[in-house]
Amino acid sequence: MLNLPNYDDQSFEAIMEAAKRRIPVLYPQWTDMNEHDPGITILELFAWLKEMQQFYLNRITIRGYENMLALLGTTVGEPAAAQAYLVFPEGASQGSLPQGMRFETSANIIFESRDSVTFNKAGLKSIYVYDGRTFRDVQDLLREPGIYCQAFGQNPLEGESSLYIGVDQWEEEREFSLFLLFDDHYPVARNPFQNNSRAPREIVWEFGAGSTGQIAYKPLEILADETHAFAQTGKVVFRLPAGAAEFTPAEGLPRLYWLRARLARKGCEENPRLQNIYQDPIAVLQQQTLCETLSFTWLEKGEAELELDTWLSLQGRLMVFVRDKLGWRLHNEVITYKQTEENTAILRLKLRALPQELALDGAENIKVLCYEEDFASSMVLAVSSGLPGQRFSLPNQDTLLRELLSVMVKEETDEGQKCWSEWNYVADLAKAGPYDRCFSYDPVNQEIVFGDNEQGAVPQAGENNIIVTRCVITKGSIGNIPSQNFKPLNYSAIANPLPASGGKDAEQLNEALERIKASLKKIEKAVTASDYETLAAATPGHRIMGVKAIPYYDPDSRSVGDKQAPATVTVVVLPYSEEPFPLPDESLLQAVREQLEAYRLITTNVKVISPLYVKISVYIEVSIEYGQEESSETVIRAAIERFFEGIRKGIPTGKPEFGQPVRESMLARKIEHLPGVVQVKRVALAVRNNDSYKDNYGDVIIPPQALPALGDLQIRLIV
Repeated sequence: MLNLPNYDDQSFEAIMEAAKRRIPVLYPQWTDMNEHDPGITILELFAWLKEMQQFYLNRITIRGYENMLALLGTTVGEPAAAQAYLVFPEGASQGSLPQGMRFETSANIIFESRDSVTFNKAGLKSIYVYDGRTFRDVQDLLREPGIYCQAFGQNPLEGESSLYIGVDQWEEEREFSLFLLFDDHYPVARNPFQNNSRAPREIVWEFGAGSTGQIAYKPLEILADETHAFAQTGKVVFRLPAGAAEFTPAEGLPRLYWLRARLARKGCEENPRLQNIYQDPIAVLQQQTLCETLSFTWLEKGEAELELDTWLSLQGRLMVFVRDKLGWRLHNEVITYKQTEENTAILRLKLRALPQELALDGAENIKVLCYEEDFASSMVLAVSSGLPGQRFSLPNQDTLLRELLSVMVKEETDEGQKCWSEWNYVADLAKAGPYDRCFSYDPVNQEIVFGDNEQGAVPQAGENNIIVTRCVITKGSIGNIPSQNFKPLNYSAIANPLPASGGKDAEQLNEALERIKASLKKIEKAVTASDYETLAAATPGHRIMGVKAIPYYDPDSRSVGDKQAPATVTVVVLPYSEEPFPLPDESLLQAVREQLEAYRLITTNVKVISPLYVKISVYIEVSIEYGQEESSETVIRAAIERFFEGIRKGIPTGKPEFGQPVRESMLARKIEHLPGVVQVKRVALAVRNNDSYKDNYGDVIIPPQALPALGDLQIRLIV
């Protein structure tokens, strides 16, 4: 650790004493050194200044900490808007919603739609689960809050079990989206998915197509699957192809257009619990766009006709800029009118008398600035003085998303013309050059800050020559609202099935420092057995209940004894499953191998294997109280079963105890205090496994990758 020097090592009194001692040397005629002397007063003033400078010199400033964080490759975190999905009740959605459409919660918190949404005419009419043997209607069940069904039945069959979804219309070559809500209350959390993560199971989406009465299922084009094959709640987006046919999948089912999700590979993890299916979900962000800029490229002179369909363009006010060879100019020859086509509102702009010098270079040459009427007074900043370090107030009660902030500045070109130019936001002006058109934002004082011609350019002097072209605010962590919390829209109920999440306030410096300290503990290379266990347990997209890394062990070695193998690590993986004795499938083993491959030392051979379950037979003689025979046997049997289950599931530690010997004394302690038990007379264990054996004490020693399982259990009760 670095030892920082102490610069604040003199008090005010010490500084004054040292200065007074120098007076006879420098100026012998000065003999009055009392406090009333003006010279002493001046010395006291400078002594105070020196003490203050030493105080600040001895401390690291906030800017200093931020610079050191930058050297470590990180910065103080920016605020973030919460995200959620909204759904309409069945049959209530129609037409389309513009991008930026606003929704309001019961607490008056505003959310905006991330994209424009066009609702499908098709209605979701039937939902059936086919377990490979029978069909079961689950639509009414899924409408009950808090109730779920197994998406592929209680005992799904690979290649057969399917989820059938029936719709009453089929719009060819249109996107069709569903929001699938799954129950996720499991004792083991799923690791977050990453790019190219392996899904825990394989699901094939198909649709019924045919002609001349022959129906066949064909694959659907999947544009996005946020559920990762029913592993988590999310949206699935398809493109509906041509050739779909109305039919009945089985006797008694309605005649509809049918989609189905067929279970091609079951996997080794939980059986998905489906809670609900919604059509046409709306992705929303907890933010409020006060102004935005829409850019266009127009390739003709004379007139331009544009279509705007964002919520702010339809509800707010507009300013139009066009670009010529010198820069952007305000254009006032604009005619606007609204149209409604198939329940979709569109704002049409007709730009007349475009300048002859309109830039036709293929780049953006028209900008439409849309803004709230209430923001008009704040959008145009005050007079620019042309001096370095100008600051302009941009106050707001909520948090401003700095990275989305942009401005334009009117400047005089070399030809003497006044044109607008775009200036970009930077987090730190110290990183900008003297000619960079950029600005920063001070969130503490809520001010836009410009440079000084050394670190960022200075805007030219002018009146009302700086205008904000994009400004978005959010409430940060306050936007993480619970589910079912939105006001009705156009007399239609609207809900968020899941709580909003992801909203963050601006990170404080101390939080950033703690985060960087924690990141230093992140495993970059697997060296120890603990490193391998930590990395394997974090395999993206999977629920892993237990991992055991065994150094110098090769299960495929022909050596006897401990199977010592140099430069070899064997990793045992136990997935979470509702099965009593879960085993990983090859897909999970391969996912763990790929995870460890990026971290292993080049000289280390890594093997990933399944656990081995070793059945152990138990014989017990117990002395019990008179009249307790029946109840005592039941209690003893349950206690022994819990004992073996606790080792496999890691109760209460949470980590399965691979290779843990099963001792007679451990079993005796588990039952000697049970109700009705007087004394444990005898415990005997037996095992039939080539790699397991009983030692001299009667305990069963199992391989390091094994977990014990209860085999035959015999209980003899002695009254």
